[in-house]
Amino acid sequence: MIAGGFASRIREQAEIARVRATALQSLYDFSRKLASTAKGDDAIWLAVSQLQASLKRNVVLLISRKGDLGVAAAWPPDTELDVTDMTAARWTHDKREPAGHGTGTLPNSRFEFRPLLGPHGIVGVCGIEHVGERLNLNAERSLTAILDQTAIALDRARLADETVEQAARLEGERYREALLSSISHDLRTPLATITGAVTGLRQLGERMTAENRDDLLQSIEEESGRMSRFVANLLDMTRIEAGTLKPKQDWVDVADVVQSAVERTRKHAPGRVVETGIAADLPLIRGDSVLIGQVLFNLLDNAVKYGGDEPINVYARRDGKDVLISVTDHGKGIPSEDLDRIFENSIAGESRMDGHPEPGSAFPLPVASSRPWVARFMRRALL
Repeated sequence: MIAGGFASRIREQAEIARVRATALQSLYDFSRKLASTAKGDDAIWLAVSQLQASLKRNVVLLISRKGDLGVAAAWPPDTELDVTDMTAARWTHDKREPAGHGTGTLPNSRFEFRPLLGPHGIVGVCGIEHVGERLNLNAERSLTAILDQTAIALDRARLADETVEQAARLEGERYREALLSSISHDLRTPLATITGAVTGLRQLGERMTAENRDDLLQSIEEESGRMSRFVANLLDMTRIEAGTLKPKQDWVDVADVVQSAVERTRKHAPGRVVETGIAADLPLIRGDSVLIGQVLFNLLDNAVKYGGDEPINVYARRDGKDVLISVTDHGKGIPSEDLDRIFENSIAGESRMDGHPEPGSAFPLPVASSRPWVARFMRRALL
């Protein structure tokens, strides 16, 4: 009898130790997965599945978003809360105290709601459905540990989101300041030139030589065109940022677009040599001919300004199922410390750097795509 009693006690202790080891291993795996999770939604679903597996009960997690407490995840997914359950959940969220089944607040609820308290306040509410007997001591320990780790993970994800939003706001402020500075500088320069030329014509009149008068009129014409491009680029940028500028998806003849951009460049810079090489087997492509031409002209204009006196080469060739357009010049190159600033926005299309791409470098020109990086390239190239 004594030996049997000892054997029974040993078996019970071994079973308890096995259950504890299993619970500890499960908590360790949950903690490891939670530590590698950066998004709040992933942490919520991970916590719900872990709680249901550990407690063998229906579990629901509620998160407050924009002041409204709502169900973020539940397991099983078809778990629903009635009016009493939601009232108890809101009580828990507002008072930061347990409510619902087994408590002094709304005990008729099927769920017991507990607050998820993080280092910076409450981050959510967890509901555990109670059917039959209450949770034992080991289950309570597991529940507390999972809720604490989940609260910390959700608080960390919230702080990460706030950091990203703050960085975006700061970037927006920096962008607006740079935009205003660029507009102020780029518009004042042609205005000053036009004003000076008009003043000279008005004051001197017939006393000026025909050559000087023609120079002033040419300056007015050039600066007026320059200001017109500034304003057009500004309007395009505004439409792009507002999402109202939608690229068309028409059939485009690449050769016509290239020739049109080159002719426009030759009129803008009659002294520069622009050589073209267009393959004969180019297919029609889907795209917006106006936007493609604007991108190409901006590249050519940049090459005219900073590419030296050597000829500018424009090539268009077939690359598998795609068409590749490249602009090549012989500029002195961009300093390595400025390479990450190549696509900074500029309303007037003026470069903010003193360098230029390496001699022989080619800029691939995407035509039409729904990929975000292509959209960003098109937007930046337009500006």
